[in-house]
Amino acid sequence: MDVQIQKTTDYELSWDIIRCEFKSVVLSDYQIPELVRRRRNSPLRWVGSKSKATQDLFRLRPKRFATFCEPFAGSAAMAFYVRRHLVGNPDDFKILIADTNEDLINFYQCLKADPDTLTRLVLSFPSNISLLQFRVIKQMLTNATGMERAAAFYVINRNAYGGFQQASYGNAQKRDMFSLATTLELPAFSQLLQSIDIKHADFIETLSTVNNENTWVYLDPPYTMIKSDSEFWSEKHKTYFYNDVFDKYEELAQLCKSTKASIMVSIDDTPATRTMFAGLNTYQRKVRYIAHRDQGGEKHRSELVVLNYDIGHNIITELGWERL
Repeated sequence: MDVQIQKTTDYELSWDIIRCEFKSVVLSDYQIPELVRRRRNSPLRWVGSKSKATQDLFRLRPKRFATFCEPFAGSAAMAFYVRRHLVGNPDDFKILIADTNEDLINFYQCLKADPDTLTRLVLSFPSNISLLQFRVIKQMLTNATGMERAAAFYVINRNAYGGFQQASYGNAQKRDMFSLATTLELPAFSQLLQSIDIKHADFIETLSTVNNENTWVYLDPPYTMIKSDSEFWSEKHKTYFYNDVFDKYEELAQLCKSTKASIMVSIDDTPATRTMFAGLNTYQRKVRYIAHRDQGGEKHRSELVVLNYDIGHNIITELGWERL
């Protein structure tokens, strides 16, 4: 079913129009997937997301843990993956995601609280977002609150280049990034969120609440290359990626060494990051960065996976990683 706003031009898009369309959207008219199992590991697109690496990273989990925590939530791909692969009663296990991005946390909270309303709001937007409509929706985001803000955030995320708000229009239709299928998966992700706690907080505050031996923490902070690599990242992108974190890498590394929790960190491989995390179990994995791929920007680089606990060396060999 083609979902789009009728009789509007690129400029004629407002919350009044969306609210009018919202009244006519009936979810029972659609076939909604019961559970997301294979297609995607997150409802969101996110630069630096580990959606394709979750299976490998999950293999490095500690032997025992009762809580999983992801302080740099972003796409929350690891949290969703852990939630899907829990064995036993989910009530006996705690998952916490946190982030300093208010729009991101508002989206997850709204998706958890009322997935039907959020899905209907998203379906009220045009199915083929034009460049001018994209710009209008970004402006609409700044004037919205609660559920409407979450819907606008999601539409921008699925249509923006790289998935983040400060980016330009990404012509998502060419890659099927914003489609009826992806929107109708939102209720399934809401099912997963029912047993996940969501918190608006920085990594320091979050880590202070899970400083115990029964917690596994996965840290995926913005990579240091975002600050230094002017070839790929503009100043507005750098600001969006937690500018305050760039001065706290040393503090992050020290927390990893002092906390009682089991810590896993993904970070770019540079002399500075190797020095920061020296003394911890550090492994190198090869990855492809596709930022600005349409401008010849695809690059092969390496990144580090750092652990403050021990794992079997056979796993690293099977993954094809190198221990440093």
